[in-house]
Order: sequence, then structure tokens, then C-alpha cells
Amino acid sequence: MGACTPSGEEPTPTAEPTSESPSPSGGSSGESTDERPEVEAPERPVEMGEETVEGAVAAAKYFMQLHPYINATGDFTEWDALVDQRCVNFCAAARSDADELHDAGGYSIGGDVEFLSESGDGPYDVDSLENAYVVDLSVRFAASEDVSGDGSRQSYEAGEVDFRVALIWSDGDWAVVDAWTPEAE
Repeated sequence: MGACTPSGEEPTPTAEPTSESPSPSGGSSGESTDERPEVEAPERPVEMGEETVEGAVAAAKYFMQLHPYINATGDFTEWDALVDQRCVNFCAAARSDADELHDAGGYSIGGDVEFLSESGDGPYDVDSLENAYVVDLSVRFAASEDVSGDGSRQSYEAGEVDFRVALIWSDGDWAVVDAWTPEAE
């Protein structure tokens, strides 16, 4: 849940879950599991206001930055605004995993995103999509840890993943219509 993996694959845990109480500051085991670290929402890039390749790249990067944010906070406001209903694989699975974690009283720590490379192209008119853009991102995710409602923890190793993100420009804003790993093609 905390790590970002290709659609349908579960990340490999680095350790078995434990029954320790989460203690971000190293305090006593009597601390509540509700002591979640504060997480700032990623800043929406100004370039997202443009129907350009640069705007599409900015939107795709923002989308990737929202992934660890929804896992940490359960706040889907920006995610839902950016993700189109046609994004049923990666987008729906990521939201479902984060929703499940938070519904059970859990949250995620870490998973920060670093972009190693980026490129984009478009616009295209493909099938029923007009003004479609495709963005390729090479992403490094920092190690992360899911903390369940009962205090058990599941760790995930840092890793690098290549993503392809398809977006459309519609009604003056970007919408992610699909995201996948190129090797899954």
C-alpha cells in the first residue's frame, strides 16, 4: 500500500509486520496510534494551468507526488480532482489501497518522490480522447512504512520505477486517464 508498484503487483515487504505501537518520536509504547506525522500536501505546479507539453509533465509529476500523500493522510481531494473516471487500473487501485488503509485506522510514513527523468509528447487525438498527452517519468520512491490501526507496521524498500502517464486537457484543466509501467505493455 505504501509503496508505488506496477498495477496488480504487491510490493515486497522488507520485514514482517510487528505489533509495536507507532512512535514517530521514539516515545513510550503508551502513545496512541493516532499520533500521525504531519504531512504537507504537494504544491500544485503553476505550469498545470497550461495546455502544453510542459503543463502535462507538471501534471504527471504532481499526480505521482499525490500518491504518497494520499497514503499518509487519506485526503483524496486533489487526487479525485486530477484523476479521470477512465483511469481504472493504477489510479483506482492506488486510491482503493489508501482508502482501505485509512478506513482501518492506518496511515503511511515516507515514500517521498524524486524524479530522475521526464519527457512528454502531444497533443494526440486517439480513440475517443482529444488533446491527449503522454508523459514518461522515471521515479525513485523513498522507503515507506504502513502503520495499521492496531499499530503493526509493514515496511517497503526504496525503489525506482518507470511510469507512463496519459493525460487529457479538458475544460481548462488536466485529467489523468491512465498510468502504467512501460514494461507492462
